[in-house]
Amino acid sequence: MGTPHSARSARSQHLFEMYFLLGPDRSLDKLRVMVRRFGTNVARNTLVGYSRDFQWQQRVRDLDTAQQAERDGTLQDESTRMDQDHARLGKAMQILGARTFDSLGKQTPEAIEVSDAIRMVKTGVDIERLARGAPTERRELVAYVWNIAIKDIVTLFLEVNGIKDEKDRLVRWTEGADRIVESRLKDESYAGG
Repeated sequence: MGTPHSARSARSQHLFEMYFLLGPDRSLDKLRVMVRRFGTNVARNTLVGYSRDFQWQQRVRDLDTAQQAERDGTLQDESTRMDQDHARLGKAMQILGARTFDSLGKQTPEAIEVSDAIRMVKTGVDIERLARGAPTERRELVAYVWNIAIKDIVTLFLEVNGIKDEKDRLVRWTEGADRIVESRLKDESYAGG
């Protein structure tokens, strides 16, 4: 025969499961109403005691966090699979467009117009770049390059900010900034020039 504590623990667990299922708008009063509908009357003070003694609020937070992490992981997996599928589709369209260019001189019945082949290659490149998270238009590319340069500058700032000697700090800042400009922004077509 179980001890009174184990019976209390088991009853608390059953009530907690119902409480959790009430969702984000859960409350002890709503739980009490629900339990009453099933023919059981539980005093509000009893529910308060269970909630406190068996740490319902912390358990709800833990379960919500675990469920959100699981949803996030599932979404990330689906997104990754979709991106991979799109990248493969983009590559396939590029290959098909290139094969069409190769077959233009042979004039096979399945040959398509040059403009269609060009469009296929361009669309394939865009699809692959989008799937891999790369920019597809000049203004996106400019923003992408500037974003990298800004991150580099912020990183450099954080590195040199801790240097106590003012002259050394200035030299490190100047040399680092020059490296960033030379490596990231030297091509004016990307820098918006």
